[in-house]
Amino acid sequence: MDLRKIKVGDTKTIAALYAESPSDYLVAFRSSRRGPPKIVIAGDRTLKDSTKFQIWVLKPKALQRYFRTNEPPVGSPVWNIMGRLGGLSDVQLKATLDSLANSKEFKKYITKKTLSRPKTFKYFTTDLHLYVGIWDQFFGEKGVDEADEEIVKVGNAKLLFPGNIRPANKAKLIDLVKTVYSILKKAGVGETMTGDVRFSKITAQAVGMYYPKTQDVRIKYVAKKDKATVNTLLHEFGHKWMYEFMPQSKQSLLKDKWKELRLSGAKSAQDEQELRIQEIVDDYAKRIKPYVEEAKRVLKTGDKLTYLNKRKRSIVGDWYISYFKGDSVFLKRGHESIKLKASGLLRKELWKSENPSMQKIIEEGSKISEDLEITRTPKHAMKPTAEWFPTEYAKKSPSEWFAEMFAFSTTGRLEGEPEKFFQSLVS
Repeated sequence: MDLRKIKVGDTKTIAALYAESPSDYLVAFRSSRRGPPKIVIAGDRTLKDSTKFQIWVLKPKALQRYFRTNEPPVGSPVWNIMGRLGGLSDVQLKATLDSLANSKEFKKYITKKTLSRPKTFKYFTTDLHLYVGIWDQFFGEKGVDEADEEIVKVGNAKLLFPGNIRPANKAKLIDLVKTVYSILKKAGVGETMTGDVRFSKITAQAVGMYYPKTQDVRIKYVAKKDKATVNTLLHEFGHKWMYEFMPQSKQSLLKDKWKELRLSGAKSAQDEQELRIQEIVDDYAKRIKPYVEEAKRVLKTGDKLTYLNKRKRSIVGDWYISYFKGDSVFLKRGHESIKLKASGLLRKELWKSENPSMQKIIEEGSKISEDLEITRTPKHAMKPTAEWFPTEYAKKSPSEWFAEMFAFSTTGRLEGEPEKFFQSLVS
């Protein structure tokens, strides 16, 4: 049986997934090569022809903890589901999943739904937070929309929400999109508000993302309506405008101009700020280095360090030194491992050590960290600019340059020659 890593486009946005498909009637998705599946979907016919689907959603980490603690007997349902699916036929796998879902002991680890094709598509791409391209790859058509009363439209865009979203939060998100749409309309680019806008999880730090291949915008379902969020969404709709509305001739003009400006060393509106920040970072690296070297000398393989920040629940607790390599330190606990900057250990609010010598290094290093004060003017708070690159990020690529110009121009903060050039692209 083929267990392969799915190519999902932007790996910064969608967590790595592995697909395992024993037949044309069933597919399982994993977040790692080992352990139980995360999602299993079976059709009433082949996946691309089915009108209804059975969906099982599992909690792999919870099942793994149960498996390690209780050591269930070979051949039991939980034992079968923990390993590769190769030993089970479609019928056996579905029976195993149903057995777990109907069990009082295991129903907290697994849920089951039966949905029509359109509702499965919506559930797959919003509630399960999966990329539309994965649906296209395994399931084909999304089906005809049902229950029009559930569809919310802003402009020509269709807003898709997770099924369990609270009405109050849904209303706030609709208001957020309406605010963005009003800005786009006022700037004369209201046609950009089209296609699907999905509210789901995004693993990247960004509050929104645009996907050129599927032409949909994805927004975090916990997004707040503030100036920073609106600015980010204007940036993403800038990408949408470029890929869907800009003629190829103007895209070529944009690319040529970007290359010309990069080769000429054109500045960004953030250049002075970034130089000042780099000076601070370089000074910190110089001052913290002796403490890092002392930590390397004191810490030995197997020494324990405890991570304290409860905001990162997945790594809270005891870790053990594996080894140092350059400026990095590798830590282990059981089958888990993490890589950090060695200087990151020298933060007393994050780490503590039972070794008095190491604890002293942590506390002394923390004093330097406390002096490290880096503040950037957020993009939404930047003043109007006539620089060709509104931000440093605009230097990354022609598409990012256009998206940054789009966000600045639609909010009245792009001036001079850059604004004239931008208007020539969107007119």
